[in-house]
Amino acid sequence: MLEALALNKGIQPSDTPIVKRSCGSVVSAPSKPLIPPLTPVRLNPSNKDGNYFVNCKNRVTGVVSSGIAFYWNLNPGNNVGQQPDDYVDVSQGWYINWKQPGQVTFPTTGTTVHWTVFGNTMVNVDQTAGYADNCYEHFWMYKDAGNWLYSVDDWDCNSQYWAF
Repeated sequence: MLEALALNKGIQPSDTPIVKRSCGSVVSAPSKPLIPPLTPVRLNPSNKDGNYFVNCKNRVTGVVSSGIAFYWNLNPGNNVGQQPDDYVDVSQGWYINWKQPGQVTFPTTGTTVHWTVFGNTMVNVDQTAGYADNCYEHFWMYKDAGNWLYSVDDWDCNSQYWAF
């Protein structure tokens, strides 16, 4: 399926890494290949949740990290200053290369999020940049501007990508 997504973006399948995983019996593939939308759109309009893929920096120590911030009501551009409903570190001490596929599990819910960012480095803000899922729902990923999203304790977090 990711190969079909990549071909629609003009990317060769070999350029699109695929994360191999097992989600159990809850995962269901879409009935037809998905074509990336031209503008941000929810795959499932009844769900309002989503994730921000963030890079954070501690104002006091200068330590950096990357993580995924979950929001029950993700509204791109309107979550600025709001604390996430859940958060999990992806890296500590360095910024992750979000263009490498990966997965992480939220400790509070046990929900695992998988992501793949397409290999195209020329994606503009709010354009489709990749694909993610949590074994229950599939998400398009969109490029963000890297602007401040929220602060917690001494940490400032900037959004790199968002997905819903």
